[in-house]
Amino acid sequence: MAELPPVPGPDDWPDFRGAGRQAILNGVRFRIDKSAPPREIWRRPIGAGWSSFIAVGDYLFTQEQRGEEELVTCYQAATGEPVWNNSIQAVYDDSMGLGPRATPVYAEGRLYTQGCTGILQCLDATTGAGIWQRDLKKDAGMDVPTYGFCSSPLVAGHLLIVFTGGGEGECVIAYDGITGAEAWRGGELGGGYCSPMLDAVRGVPQVVMASNAGLEGFVAETGDRLWAYKWKSEKYPRSVQPFVYNQECVMLAATTGTGTRLVRVKEQDSEWTAEERWTCEKCRPYFNNGVFHEGHYYGYDGERLACLEVETGKRLWTGEPFSGQLLLIADMDMLLVLSEIGEVAFVPAVPGGFRVIARFQAIGGKTWNHPIIAHGRLFVRNAEEAACFELAVEG
Repeated sequence: MAELPPVPGPDDWPDFRGAGRQAILNGVRFRIDKSAPPREIWRRPIGAGWSSFIAVGDYLFTQEQRGEEELVTCYQAATGEPVWNNSIQAVYDDSMGLGPRATPVYAEGRLYTQGCTGILQCLDATTGAGIWQRDLKKDAGMDVPTYGFCSSPLVAGHLLIVFTGGGEGECVIAYDGITGAEAWRGGELGGGYCSPMLDAVRGVPQVVMASNAGLEGFVAETGDRLWAYKWKSEKYPRSVQPFVYNQECVMLAATTGTGTRLVRVKEQDSEWTAEERWTCEKCRPYFNNGVFHEGHYYGYDGERLACLEVETGKRLWTGEPFSGQLLLIADMDMLLVLSEIGEVAFVPAVPGGFRVIARFQAIGGKTWNHPIIAHGRLFVRNAEEAACFELAVEG
């Protein structure tokens, strides 16, 4: 049984890509030793899946596949020892791999999870016991998407908001977080593999959702659509998270010839509009997310790490073909990159140029899962193993 705080603390990582889904760590600095990697605390085998860890208090949560069962699992953060698991009979296996892809989210003692075949669950985070369950295939009247249900559910006040990728009027559904009763549904833009974001645009808190067809903004409490911007991803499905810039623009990206676009959102006399501000065809991420830091976006052009000036849309540099995922240690102006082959690299988040100041092999095998940092520890996983490393915190 896990003993958990009702409200996550400042050192926790309670959501997909952390608090606010920005993949940014604030208020902490670490020593980086070029000659010695961080000390390994533990390592253990793990079930298949591209779900990331979240961390709350002394515990980690994730999703994984073991045999014919899709599991939500809880581990001791300090030791990697299992605490509990919740299992359902479900298997999803395709060209991208085996097992669940969405990341759990924690709120007020409950854990919300999205399985790859469409089973949405609310669990007691202390024991793993089920509180309620929904099937998105039935609720949205759809089949399992090509690459499964990958979107991580979003907690917005008392609601849980989910992207189904379904048909018109059914691609975003909100549920009561306590009872599981449906609260609203909407959206017109269709499929994709992004997760909903909660942010303020023009000073108005709203759910921002990216899909294969563009962007939409919704009132979280009611589902009323405030604005939409249509920009179709020409070849591959969108799976890169949008981000809100300066409360007035939203960055939207896709791979191949589509590139990255900054969309300016305006509101006047309760009428909302959205229009292109710039487009950069030299920043073409696929499923590799980026971060915003001091006027610049650090993400990917294909598999290569890249820096984009957000005001102008100009690509300033490209670096190594890491692929994989990253997070930002903001007080250090530093990217921590977990590459597709399980290597960790520390790259300065500066517009002047690309360089690697330290690197080490953290885990083996193909690695698409997001890394996290919580309570001075780095946690990484892939479809084969998980590991924890101690980061030397500066006083």
